Amino acid sequence: AGLVRVVLHGTHGELRILGRVPAYRGRGLGPRLVAEGLRLLAEGGAGDVDLSVEAVNASALDLYRRFGFEVVTRTPVFALELR
Repeated sequence: AGLVRVVLHGTHGELRILGRVPAYRGRGLGPRLVAEGLRLLAEGGAGDVDLSVEAVNASALDLYRRFGFEVVTRTPVFALELR
């Protein structure tokens, strides 16, 4: 129903991928995945954790803020859709 991918570099952790099947929206899976990812990183010795998220994804920003994350940088991303 969902997945979280974490990466640990010494004492620095990253939440790399957080996703869930759309049918599971609204069931509390997002917060459980974030909590599990943070638990795994803390268990591995992470002292700080970073993540990247699209700035237009307000629900994701709200979720991460509930866990104490804050926006520290904004990076423009350029993309091209191939057809």
